[in-house]
Amino acid sequence: MDFNRILNKINAAGIGKERKLLKVHEMEVGKVYEIEKFKSIFNAYGRGIVCELTDHVAFFLPQRMAREINDETITQFNKLKMGVVLKQDIIDEGLPQIQLVPIETND
Repeated sequence: MDFNRILNKINAAGIGKERKLLKVHEMEVGKVYEIEKFKSIFNAYGRGIVCELTDHVAFFLPQRMAREINDETITQFNKLKMGVVLKQDIIDEGLPQIQLVPIETND
């Protein structure tokens, strides 16, 4: 592959619409946010799990949940229709209660 073709491929990837990062305090309590895809990423904070939601929005699962999810689980989750929901604003330790839930389909 020549250099220009490589650059065109890289630049084409940058044209896609960026996802807005949804923060916990922006979530509505009880609303199920549909997950299009789970991804494992590595950043300055270590390994994390990103949930790509509908409407070009992304959500990072809390580390306490990400630690329990391995790559095999991500593969299985990506075959299912799932959502993430804020059950209540704060639980006993002062942490938001986030849950992954299956979304039923009418197939």
